[in-house]
Amino acid sequence: MLLAEVRPVAGDLVGPSLAFRQLDLHLVFLLTQGGRRGGPLARKTVHYTHAILRQALGEAVRDGRLGNNVAARARPPRLDPDRDPDPRVLHAWDATQTARFLELTANDPLGPLWHVALATGMRR
Repeated sequence: MLLAEVRPVAGDLVGPSLAFRQLDLHLVFLLTQGGRRGGPLARKTVHYTHAILRQALGEAVRDGRLGNNVAARARPPRLDPDRDPDPRVLHAWDATQTARFLELTANDPLGPLWHVALATGMRR
C-alpha cells in the first residue's frame, strides 16, 4: 500500500474498524508527510501523537465504546540511526565554548553560579 493511499482524515481514522496496521501506516505518514505543506513531522511529535491516541482509545475501551485499544498494539516508527542523533550520546562543550560562555555571562547576576556549575560538573 502506498503512503498516498493511506492519507487519512482525522475523523475517519478512529472507529470500530480501525486496525493497528492502519494506525502504524498513519504514524509513518505523519512522520514522512504529516507536517505543514506535506513536510515531515518530528519523530518526537509522532511518538507524542501515538501516546495521546493510545490514552484516548484506552478511555474509550474502559467506557465500553470500543472493544479494544488498537493503539496499544501499534508501534510508532523508531529512531532512524542514519538520520537521528543517538539520544544516549551527550554533547559537551569543549574548552573554547566553555570559555566563551563564561566570558559572555561574567556580568550576569548568575555569572558566579554558571562558573561553579561548569567548574564542578554540577547538574540540574
